[in-house]
Amino acid sequence: MKLLSILFLIVFVYKALDNENGYFIPKEFEYPSSKIDSGKTFIYQNSLTKQHSLTDLKLMNVAGKIFRTIKNYDSTGATSDSSKIYDGKAIEVYNFFMANDGTRTKADIIQDTILNDGHKLGIHLTKSIYRTKHTTNEIASIGQYLKDTTITWKNTLVPVLVITNNSVIELRTNTNGIKMTHTIKVFSNQYFGQGIGLIKYSVYFKDHTGKDNYNVWDLKSIENLKK
Repeated sequence: MKLLSILFLIVFVYKALDNENGYFIPKEFEYPSSKIDSGKTFIYQNSLTKQHSLTDLKLMNVAGKIFRTIKNYDSTGATSDSSKIYDGKAIEVYNFFMANDGTRTKADIIQDTILNDGHKLGIHLTKSIYRTKHTTNEIASIGQYLKDTTITWKNTLVPVLVITNNSVIELRTNTNGIKMTHTIKVFSNQYFGQGIGLIKYSVYFKDHTGKDNYNVWDLKSIENLKK
């Protein structure tokens, strides 16, 4: 569960950042603020296991500034992570499984840079560190444009922008004087539908036993947030 919650961070949080306007992913490929109202819930389904993952999206007005808040959780209601975003830029990011007691752990956002390499959107570099009493977890990710395509969603052909992310997760523990380090490489593709946001994503990695893990999640519905 702890590793999966880290993977959610890679997919959901560092996806819409830009060195000038705040947006790596063009704004037209996010869910419009005008439609959020009192909040929306995005329901994703794993194509293999049929399990569900949910994302709550809300707007927050702080001294006239409009923030987006995102909370990711599973069908049992267990929250994996949350974030606060302003103009497409992650301001605060929290994880709920890093600490063994279930308290939230705030990320230190070390890097958030876009390099103009002459290709569409450029290269997006991010690095964040989560520190608890006994662990230090570092996530470094490189995001790049992959292709334009279309996906049929709710009987409508939707223009889609595909981003690929190569990430390295370094998990370091220090318990009772015993230090251990484990590194995991994660490869993910994210599909952003025009006027919808994240419409599909895939994640691949090898776990500590060397077993291949590959999952694809599809957006099944967007519903009004239940109070």
